[in-house]
Amino acid sequence: IYRFSEKVQSALLGMANNINEFGYTGNHGKEWGTSVEGENQSMAGGLNLSYNAEGTNRYFLSYLASTNKKELEEKRTTKNYLPEGTYYQQSMLNEEERTTPHKLNLGVRHKFNERHNLILDGDLSISSNKLSSEGQTNTGIEDALINTLNNTTSSESSVIDTEAQGSYVYKFNEGKTQFRTEVNGFYHQDNSQLNWIDTISLYNPDSMDLFIQYRDEYTDRAGLLVIPGVVQRIKQFWYLEAEVELGIKTEQLDWQQEIERASGESMDTILPSFSTQELSVGPMLSLKRNSNRSQIEFILKGSWKQLDKLQDEVSLEKPTYFYFQPGFNYEYKYRTGRRVNVRYSTNVNMPSVNQLYPVANTLNLLSIYQGNLELIPEYSHNLSASWWYFDQFSFTSLFARLGAVYVKDKIGWSQTTNEELITLVSPINTPDHRSIYSYISFSTPIRALGMKMSMTSHESWNKGLSIINGEDNTQSNFIHSLGLRFENRKKEKWDAALGGKVSITDARFSISSMNTVYYNTTLYTDIRFTPSDKWSFETLASVVNYNSKSFDEAVIIPLLTAGISYYFLRGERASLTLRAYDLLNKQVGFERISQTNYLMQREWNTIGRYVMLEFHIRLGR
Repeated sequence: IYRFSEKVQSALLGMANNINEFGYTGNHGKEWGTSVEGENQSMAGGLNLSYNAEGTNRYFLSYLASTNKKELEEKRTTKNYLPEGTYYQQSMLNEEERTTPHKLNLGVRHKFNERHNLILDGDLSISSNKLSSEGQTNTGIEDALINTLNNTTSSESSVIDTEAQGSYVYKFNEGKTQFRTEVNGFYHQDNSQLNWIDTISLYNPDSMDLFIQYRDEYTDRAGLLVIPGVVQRIKQFWYLEAEVELGIKTEQLDWQQEIERASGESMDTILPSFSTQELSVGPMLSLKRNSNRSQIEFILKGSWKQLDKLQDEVSLEKPTYFYFQPGFNYEYKYRTGRRVNVRYSTNVNMPSVNQLYPVANTLNLLSIYQGNLELIPEYSHNLSASWWYFDQFSFTSLFARLGAVYVKDKIGWSQTTNEELITLVSPINTPDHRSIYSYISFSTPIRALGMKMSMTSHESWNKGLSIINGEDNTQSNFIHSLGLRFENRKKEKWDAALGGKVSITDARFSISSMNTVYYNTTLYTDIRFTPSDKWSFETLASVVNYNSKSFDEAVIIPLLTAGISYYFLRGERASLTLRAYDLLNKQVGFERISQTNYLMQREWNTIGRYVMLEFHIRLGR
């Protein structure tokens, strides 16, 4: 429900459903390119307020409360590669999770006069989460079962997230000079209580042990970044900008843990607290040229960082780092509907508290994680080139991008797996990580056939290093993806589309000769028929095929949806729609991925076949 006037805009929002639709809550996996996992029930309500004062001044506020309950059933099959051979893991998980976030957003856009301008934005999120799960993992070599882990977990957590940004601009010297100050701050707090029971069975020789663990976890992160700067117009189209980034960031991690064993032995453990304090100074000088047809920018930046690592509030070490971070950006509109862009940037990524914390995390007894105090920052170089083409007469469009990324001191993984197939995992800096990618999107009408054709192509290659049982493992992924779509141009009564997509992934591991190639193939069609202003019919069908030599069988998922709509009232302001989803009841979540030294196949439940009667009405003018 909304009401708009010249100065005040207001809206009340509300929704509830059990069909995996999250609407405007944007929390639970309905983001672009992701699949919804499990069966979800969602509710949300909120309000938006906006006030437009004189000129361009605007003030706005929004509040949203929501809740989501997810029931997940998941199955994983993993092939793990070691220098000594290959082993498998098969796991089943049943999980129930409820999250209840509250979000508050506010903003100010205030222009005092032609010389002074203020922008403020703030976000606050407070949420509570409850999770319970039961799972089983079997690990073995060929037909021999080596271990079994049964796990029961329950946890509760409360999370606070807040972030604020502000900028102030003061113009003087007849607008040729600008003084700008930006301030950014954030705070995150997570307070969790975890209880879990692990029963681990070993079969060579036979033994069984029971662990009951309780843990209170407290983490927080806070940061403040102040960026004063000056922009000076030095001649027509040319600008010189100087600024300095002054930042402080702190992270803290506290665990208190108790472990009980089947033998009756109990250990109360107050683990050492761990925190980091990062100080940063980043002077930057930029030379820009802006005109109607082209923009070019040269960036010179230095980045000095000091990272103090503290255990029980005692400094362990305080290393300092300095990085030279150049940048470049060029864009040229050489004709109407045609432009090119070349961009180069560098970035420094500091290790997090969880990556540094030197205490073993026994949440998963088959894969024990321990941080590494010796980690140093990652330093990445990013280069990309793009070309846009659009012909307004033929309606032909083409977009192409080619890019490359190089990461020095990439934070990767070191894994050691013993004879019982229990793994110790730690982060480690690796010499380098390389990736190259390309993307092409092309569309054009085929007037002789009354159709429009669209094609997309994506290529990516990446190569990285990990340490597996003391040996270097070079892993590379080469992914090819091609999509093609045909649709009719005149959509007066018929709106029909036919398309398909093929993806091929070639995964290679240097420690194993058992490299893998797997294929994903999709065919789909969308048909809508509108014989009159009163009636509309639609059907959507697709078939997805997953195939790989490394897994036992191909997986085929057919989907079929159909619906009929009737429109009534003046101007067809109301409609009734009867729509049936997943008529074949075959929908299931599915993915295959390759990482570090393993291939994994995941399957999970999602909402299946259902029928929905929908009523829509447009009120007001």
